[in-house]
Amino acid sequence: MERDDLPPSAQVTSKYKAYQRVLWVIALLLLMAGFASSLVMLFRGVNGNDHCHWCRYLNCVPTSRWSCED
Repeated sequence: MERDDLPPSAQVTSKYKAYQRVLWVIALLLLMAGFASSLVMLFRGVNGNDHCHWCRYLNCVPTSRWSCED
């Protein structure tokens, strides 16, 4: 049988709803914007720690064995 010849109850529906697809697109756009802005900051030589107080944890996680102090 062809896909078009199937009865309506057997038609394949998408497993994602419309709002889920919208959220996927928004998340993808935010990820791309963050990546692009990170690259711009990297190539301009901007220190991200000046603008973001928690960003230092991306490079170093303080534990009892070491400190992340400069």
